[in-house]
Amino acid sequence: MSERSAAPGGLVLVQDLVNTLDLESGADALDTADGRARFGLPEGDAAGAESARVLREALRAALLAHAGHPPHRAVVPLGGLLEKAPLVVTVDPADGSAALAPVDRGSLLSRVAAAVAEAVAAGTWSRLK
Repeated sequence: MSERSAAPGGLVLVQDLVNTLDLESGADALDTADGRARFGLPEGDAAGAESARVLREALRAALLAHAGHPPHRAVVPLGGLLEKAPLVVTVDPADGSAALAPVDRGSLLSRVAAAVAEAVAAGTWSRLK
């Protein structure tokens, strides 16, 4: 089996979230306090953990589509989730560079939305599989 390389930029967050479920064993890192803490999910936040699972599976479906797999209809579409995570344009006063940033920097959904937007702009989103 080949070793997986780290995703570029903010896509590491997406890659890490998708990889919280071991498809072979069924082990779900989001079932553990440490696993949830890695994504900023508070202890005992069952609704947050479930939302993270829904987001994870929507991301997995999108990444499988990048690899040519047919759409998985049993999952919530990623676009429908990401539209709930507003982004703002930030401009660095030092060099004038612009970036999209989440309005709610603590929200996992918002951080994923910003990572996807950054990857789309960089042309790396469709390469993540």
